[in-house]
Amino acid sequence: MDTYQKSLILKTRDCDLKASWRFSHILEEMQECAGEHCEALDISRAGMLEQNRAWVLVRTHLEMDRYPTIGDPVTILTFPKASRHMLYPRFFLFQDASGAVFGKASTLWTIMDLKTRRAMPDPEMDARLPRNEQLPSPMPYPGAARKVDGALQTQLYTPLYSDLDSLGHVNNARYADWLCNILGPDRMRRSTIRSMTVNYNHELLPDHALELRWTEQEHTIWLSGGAPGETAFELSAEYTDAE
Repeated sequence: MDTYQKSLILKTRDCDLKASWRFSHILEEMQECAGEHCEALDISRAGMLEQNRAWVLVRTHLEMDRYPTIGDPVTILTFPKASRHMLYPRFFLFQDASGAVFGKASTLWTIMDLKTRRAMPDPEMDARLPRNEQLPSPMPYPGAARKVDGALQTQLYTPLYSDLDSLGHVNNARYADWLCNILGPDRMRRSTIRSMTVNYNHELLPDHALELRWTEQEHTIWLSGGAPGETAFELSAEYTDAE
C-alpha cells in the first residue's frame, strides 16, 4: 500500500467559531493518517514502543485554498517519499466530494529513541517504507519558519494537561491553537489562515514554564516558544482578511 486514503465527515467538534475546519484538527488528522498508513504497512505504534522508538514530527508546511465546513465530506490522501539523513518526508492532499484539491501539506519526520530522546537511524524502516518514486511531490519539502519584523511581544505559559499527548509531551497541533489564541476570536472571525510552517526543535514537557514570543507584520505572524534563551518550536503563518 504505497499511498493511504481516509474519508471523513466534518463534525461540530472538528470546526472553529466560523464552522470551518479547525487548523489544529487538520494537523491532528494528518498525524492520524500517517499513523494509520504505517499500521497498514505493518509498522505498528505498539511495536515501535516495544523497541523504545516513536515517530516525531520535525517540520510541517500546510497551504489551504479554502476550508470545508461542518457536515462537509473530506478525503485525505497521504504518501511517503524516500528518506534522507534520518528524515522521512510525507505529503498530504485534501480533497472535497468532487475530488478537487483544496489544500496540501508537506512534512518531515524522524524516529526518536525514547530512552535518549534523540533521533536515531533505522535502516529497517528505510527499507520498509514505500519510496513512491513514481509519484510527483505536490509541493517542496517544508522549510524554516519565517521571522518577521515588528514589536516583540511575550507571554509566559505552562503546558496544561489538555496540551499533552500519549508520549507525555506537548502535541504539535497545540502550537497552532496557541497561535490562534494569540490572534484572538475577533481576528480569527474576520481572517483566514492560508499557510503555516512549523519547525519542531525539541519537545516541550509538562510543568515546564515557557515563554511565547511573537511578532507581526502586515498579514504574517511569527511565533516561537521555549525556556528563556531556547527555542523549542517556531512557526509562521500567513492570513488574509475577509472581503
